[in-house]
Parts: sequence; C-alpha cells; structure tokens
Amino acid sequence: MSFKSPNPETYHQIERGYYDRIFQKNTGIQSLWHRFKFQTLGELLRGISYQNLLDAGCGPGTFISTLPADKTCVGVDLSPEQVAYAQEKFSAENKNFVVGDIFHLQQADESFDLITSIELIEHLTQEHIDLFFKEVYRCLKPGGHFLLTTPNYRSFWPLLEWIVSKVSPVDYLDQHITKFNLKSLTTLLTQYGFQIEQALTYLGIAPFFAAFSDPLARQIHQIEKNYPLCPGNLLCLLGRKDD
Repeated sequence: MSFKSPNPETYHQIERGYYDRIFQKNTGIQSLWHRFKFQTLGELLRGISYQNLLDAGCGPGTFISTLPADKTCVGVDLSPEQVAYAQEKFSAENKNFVVGDIFHLQQADESFDLITSIELIEHLTQEHIDLFFKEVYRCLKPGGHFLLTTPNYRSFWPLLEWIVSKVSPVDYLDQHITKFNLKSLTTLLTQYGFQIEQALTYLGIAPFFAAFSDPLARQIHQIEKNYPLCPGNLLCLLGRKDD
C-alpha cells in the first residue's frame, strides 16, 4: 500500500495484534478506551440499515469482530502482520481480511452499504485524504453510509496525545499529521458529496477512572453518554451518499 505518512515504517513496527490484545484485556484505561469507543459506534450503527461493510484500515480486525454475526464484512489494511492476525482470529465465512491500498481499492463500484474508517485519516496527508474519500464514494452504493472517526483537536485530546506518546510504543505526535475539529471535518465530508446524518464528539474522561476502578469507569461512561462532562476526545461523522 502506498501509505505516505512522514514515517510509515512506524506502523509496521507495531506489534502484531497489539491493539486487539489491549481490547481483550477488558480492564484498565487503554482497554476500556477501545471498548467504550466500539460500543458507541456499534450503538450508532444499529440505527441504520446495512448488510455488507468495508472497514478501511482494519488493523487486527477488532472492530469487525464486534459487529453482528450476520453482517458481511471486509477489512482492508496496509500491514500484512495485522491482517494475518485478523484472519487467524476473526476470519469466517462472511468475514474476510485483506492487505490492500485504500487509495486504490480493488472492490467494484457501488459494492458496499457501509464503509467505516476508524481513526485513520489523521495519519494521511490532504492529498491522500482526497484519494481515499473519492474511493469511498465510488465503492458505496447509492444511499450507502460512510462512518468516519478521528481525534478531536478541540478537546483534551492534544494533551492526551502528548502523554500517550511518551508512555506507549506508538508516537502519535509523529503519526498524526492532519488534525480536525467537528466543524472542519463536517465541512470536509460535505465537500465530497456526503449528506451528514450524524455529527458528534464522544469518549470523554470516563476511561481514565479505570485507574481507580473499572466499574467506576463504566458508570462514568454511562453518565457521559447522557450528560457529557466535557467535549468528546473523538469525532464521529455518519455521512450518506445520495440515492
């Protein structure tokens, strides 16, 4: 895949299945961060009708593994190591994972009801975002949906990014090269012909309460869903391709 972030080698250095193993722990700040994130996206997707999905930048396949068993899913990622992990752990008759180039997808025009991109575009230049969005639009069926998430740089995220980059194997300060807030991301998506159906920030401070207690973190997460305590650290947009 012709991935052109400043240091593309960094992604290939991430340990095989790293993020899925964090998710599977089901305890601690990092694990609950990813669990709360996928729970929120899963709840949002229950509000739309879809049967077949492409997850661009699927990594080790964790998000697809959380989706209903009757959905047909394809995960595409640039890393052979992460794709191999996903195939071994989550591959099924209607779940497939492939090494591929998101800028030149091999799938036919109007192939999918839903395309997801979870915390991917912050790693891309504007030029590559343009190529990617055009491919998404091409591969979506008329009326199909594009679910897009990325960090919210009008939240506590910049501070979190700095802290996590100092203590984790991944330097997000180096890898996150394009930064969005809710307004700029909404504007971008509409420029490519998508009608915005949902635009929100989510995932606030709840995961950090796991430093004291996992049940406490889960309780705070439920409160934040109904009464946000601060702007969410992640952005989520659900766009629809015109019929």
